[in-house]
Amino acid sequence: VVMDIHSPGERRIGHADGVAACEAATFDDPEQGSVGVGTGCSLGKEAGRAWGSKGGQGWATATSGDVIVSAIMAVNAFGSVYAGGEILAGSRAPTDYPRYPASPPDQLLGLDGEPIGGTGWGASDGDDGPTANTVIGAVITNAVLTKSTAHRVADLAHTGIARTVRPAHTNFDGDAMFAIGTGEVEAGTDLVNELAAEAVSAAILNGVRHARGTERFPADPRAAG
Repeated sequence: VVMDIHSPGERRIGHADGVAACEAATFDDPEQGSVGVGTGCSLGKEAGRAWGSKGGQGWATATSGDVIVSAIMAVNAFGSVYAGGEILAGSRAPTDYPRYPASPPDQLLGLDGEPIGGTGWGASDGDDGPTANTVIGAVITNAVLTKSTAHRVADLAHTGIARTVRPAHTNFDGDAMFAIGTGEVEAGTDLVNELAAEAVSAAILNGVRHARGTERFPADPRAAG
């Protein structure tokens, strides 16, 4: 399901958007980049949000024989996104600029270009707060999953986040993964786990490659190269 939101601007998603998403449901492949949940995504904030770049929504599929695992991800990471060991999209700060976690958060810049207070990110910091970041998504497989194996797949799908986001799973991220099995194919859990990590990693890369920048968070030209 993709919400019919094509504006690259950032805004809060509301009830009407949820209704529109249900009404616009289709069997077509989801759009990627700054649409749907990707509308307000950003990343690369480990040197401060003033240096961040635009995130987005991405999806990908990994297969092995008859086993299919797809992932759809919202890339709103605190850290930057890497591909092949090189940064693909994220912080635009100079290479010698302080970065978390090597440097404390009170050395980083907020959206107004001023250092965040010595108490770090607090509830009064609004968009600079710790709840402003998350890499969240779902993996969907045609494999048979029990309640316990679905929990395992969702847990190990985070491996795909760790492969692409640095720093990953910080105290300033609210990362979460969900797993759904349609029960069509018998498959070992370890195979589904590995395919899930592969799909999640590729989906994150696709999300930032299709992102469209805003004045607040420009698209990283490295992702378009």
